[in-house]
Amino acid sequence: MCIAAAGGDKDTVHKAAATAHNRAQQAAETLAASTWPKSLTKPIRLVIIEYQERASFHANLMTNRNAEAIDWIAFGLFRESGAQQLIRTTPIV
Repeated sequence: MCIAAAGGDKDTVHKAAATAHNRAQQAAETLAASTWPKSLTKPIRLVIIEYQERASFHANLMTNRNAEAIDWIAFGLFRESGAQQLIRTTPIV
């Protein structure tokens, strides 16, 4: 998506963003609907928030026509929060 944004192909960016938005939404909904051991409740909430944040970024990319803004959003999207690693390392009680 970043290469397409840098090349000015906004239609490709919008299509990729729509797909990513839907996947992030589905992931957040799936996680929210599941029952988790008490020890994982807080880490799971962090991951859900991360997916919702990504869905929000992608929703913005789906309609954004400003190439500079698209680049800024797309490159800022890929920072790691650490929430996924927290889930993997938290003991299940």
